[in-house]
Amino acid sequence: MKFGYFVRSTVFTYPEVRDLSIKVDNLGFDSIHVNDHFLGMDTRQDRREPMLDAIMLLTALAVETKKVKL
Repeated sequence: MKFGYFVRSTVFTYPEVRDLSIKVDNLGFDSIHVNDHFLGMDTRQDRREPMLDAIMLLTALAVETKKVKL
């Protein structure tokens, strides 16, 4: 069985996502997934708040993680 972690890029800042992803990598998870939507999944979210871009986020996480698949 493989385990993955889904990043909610509409809720966390990049430093929070980076730190969580490093922990996930160190815990031995197999993969990290991000959403790629122009609007967040949470309908209560203020649409004026920033959202992390999927490609840029995965690129940044590739520098920070060692074993986990992105």
